[in-house]
Amino acid sequence: CDGIVGALLQAKFVNEAMRWMDWFVGMGVQPESRTLSMLITGLAAARLPTECGKWIDHMETIAGVQPSTTHYNAAIAAFSRSGQAEMASWWLHRMEANGVTRDVVSFSTVISAYAASKKCEEAAQWLEAMKVAGVQPDIISYNTVISAYAAAKRPEEAAHWLTCMRQAGIDPDVFSFNTVVSAYAGARRASEAADWLTKMRVAGVQPDVVSFNTVISAYAGTNRPHQAVLWLEAMKEASIDPDVVSYNTVISAFATAGEPLEAAAWLEKMGREAKLSPDVVSYSTVISAYANVAMAAEAAEWLKRMQQAGVEPNVVSFSSVISAFAAAKQPHEAAMWLDAMKAANIEPNVVSFSAVISAYASARQPDKAAEWLNKMRQSGIEPNVVSFSTVMDAYARVGALGPCQWYMDEMVALGLRPNRYTYGALLQACGRCNEPQLAWMYFERLLAEGVELHKFLFDWLERVLGEESFEYFCATHSLSLEAIRAGNYRGACAGQRQYYDDKQPPPPKTHTSRKPKAHRGQVARSKQSHGRHGRGRQHHQHTQQQQNHHKNRSRGKGKGSGGSPSSSSSSQPKYKSPSIPLIAPPPPAVWEQPVPHDPQVQMMAAPTPIASRSGQNIWRVRDPTNPPQQSAI
Repeated sequence: CDGIVGALLQAKFVNEAMRWMDWFVGMGVQPESRTLSMLITGLAAARLPTECGKWIDHMETIAGVQPSTTHYNAAIAAFSRSGQAEMASWWLHRMEANGVTRDVVSFSTVISAYAASKKCEEAAQWLEAMKVAGVQPDIISYNTVISAYAAAKRPEEAAHWLTCMRQAGIDPDVFSFNTVVSAYAGARRASEAADWLTKMRVAGVQPDVVSFNTVISAYAGTNRPHQAVLWLEAMKEASIDPDVVSYNTVISAFATAGEPLEAAAWLEKMGREAKLSPDVVSYSTVISAYANVAMAAEAAEWLKRMQQAGVEPNVVSFSSVISAFAAAKQPHEAAMWLDAMKAANIEPNVVSFSAVISAYASARQPDKAAEWLNKMRQSGIEPNVVSFSTVMDAYARVGALGPCQWYMDEMVALGLRPNRYTYGALLQACGRCNEPQLAWMYFERLLAEGVELHKFLFDWLERVLGEESFEYFCATHSLSLEAIRAGNYRGACAGQRQYYDDKQPPPPKTHTSRKPKAHRGQVARSKQSHGRHGRGRQHHQHTQQQQNHHKNRSRGKGKGSGGSPSSSSSSQPKYKSPSIPLIAPPPPAVWEQPVPHDPQVQMMAAPTPIASRSGQNIWRVRDPTNPPQQSAI
């Protein structure tokens, strides 16, 4: 028995050794205590805490051998490594109950178990219990508690336990001080992190490269690049050579602060003064710095310099250049760089394609944006909510409601949850197409799904419904109008209840009460006199008066004139100009596409625009209450 089990344990076949031990015990063979100790230690190393505890019980009850501190420590370590802090503490209590001596390893293992479980208070309580039990904590015990509070972003408590450590007569090491410095840096308190690095030097502990890099990163994360530079210089004065991480942190600090020239200068200093070779992170950060300020040509030039230096660009490098051309509103160049990315055998990701899609969307080319979305899916990359919402917003800007609905259905079919930008595109399309009923239903769906509310959602809803109907909608769905006007959109839905009554409220506007659409000449003159995007409040009020006069004249003509006896001037909602500038409605074209009789024709990969006589695309507008059609994608 002892020879077989021992050989298996030496070969680290723990499960086989345990099965053989079970067989021998079942046959009435009692193993030696040395073999049991080897088995318990092997089970603890294999992270099998339940089996480890089982054989400790066997040793105590059946074999008649009192387990030692080493055996109990093995069980405590097994439960600690498996993330069961409560069971580890239970075995520590059992040691005390059975009269087994508890040492510093026993308590430190339990403290480590609670620290790994992110239970800082329990870890600190066990350190105090360790003192009460007469066991002197060591530096590992204190460092574990300090690390627990640092990981929980509670720097004051971490600093408190370092002070207690010194009061207990234990000298902190570089790890102790670095943990406190990192705690303040993680809490974005760079000044306190720098103060603790100074205290570290006063205490006679020599900082290392990690200490200075942590302070440099703290100032870089709080958008203070020049302070980060000062600490890099202090690092040199302390006879500590900065590494690539030090320089990359300074480069990133200037890139985040919107200073690409300084970021590029520090990359050159990195190779010229420090004799360090910039890596892919160094170049990608500089490229991203130029991309953030829409300096596309410079971003592309640095990517070429990166290749000339023998550093292979990655997906982040190319995506930054693509985003730079997208921000510069040059969609064709962005698409060219994505093709160059493929030519370099680098697979684009969803960020790369989304940047090209956004570029064409900003250029008001929705068909090209949709084309790149299809290319994205053909490449085996599943679009995310941002990709779909960008294409929908592109179509919404030109007043095409049909494609917005189609891509909404595709997104839901893929299991993606629409966000506020998705519904914002739908509401914008409803507003430009003057579809108040659809806007009403989409906003109800938005509320039912718990989408985060924002100003532009309420602005578009009020624009398409009108002021009175908007107030009626808010009252019907328990939305606080005062909170909306004050900008507290989270508080606006505090008392909101879902509307599922059988009685459907009357539509806020009917097709017969729509305002007459302006001719192209009127729209052009309006844009010339009142700006590029809208009419303005004064011109809108004058237009509203003309429309009301037109309605009053039509009502006085009787039934044959198209007027309705039930439509009085008091029942019609008054339109209030929202903060969004008014955009002229599309030309008088019907957004309908004939449904083909062949059912196979409807299984198309994407909606295909059909040009009307006016040159504008024609799409099908679908009622959102109807189920979506199947798609071949």
